[in-house]
Amino acid sequence: MHLVIATEATYRHFVQYLKGKCRMKRFFLILLLCTATASAQQNTGGLKGRVSDEFGGVIVGATVTATDANGKTKSATTNGEGAFNLAGLAPGKYTVRASAPGFGAFENTEVDVTARAGQLDVILKVTIDQQKVTVSADTVGVNTDPENNVGALVLRGTDLDSLPDDPDDLAAGFRHFLDLPDRSVNIGRVGLGH
Repeated sequence: MHLVIATEATYRHFVQYLKGKCRMKRFFLILLLCTATASAQQNTGGLKGRVSDEFGGVIVGATVTATDANGKTKSATTNGEGAFNLAGLAPGKYTVRASAPGFGAFENTEVDVTARAGQLDVILKVTIDQQKVTVSADTVGVNTDPENNVGALVLRGTDLDSLPDDPDDLAAGFRHFLDLPDRSVNIGRVGLGH
């Protein structure tokens, strides 16, 4: 196919025509992309809120997790104000869990997420970790017999009375007695009964 252009004016008119077509195509392409992006954004929702303890104090560093019916999870960590934001969640029912060290776990299995960001404030209860110490009769304990403590130094009576009351003076005395460097003995406030 051959195109014959008779005059320069006709050529300019033809070029303007092609540019107009390209602009129109670009305009429709941009409009289509914007519509698709807006549509995609309307199909997702979110969940935001604050995690605090039962006394109203915010909990920094708590983990908040939302799990949908298919098992897909999304997590967030609370900021310095105890706030979290779970964005980009598909609308539907979620199980929301929150946890932090030293606090009981939170779980809500009936959280509805819509196309708009919902608000969910979480309250965690303070827990006290239990520690168990088991002592059995056949365990070897501490032995205080003098023959088992050959290197020990025992202070009694007048020896205790002659010790200085100031912890710094006491530490200096032990360093001098044991010939140790200045920072190798650290003695805090200890009450000695007389």
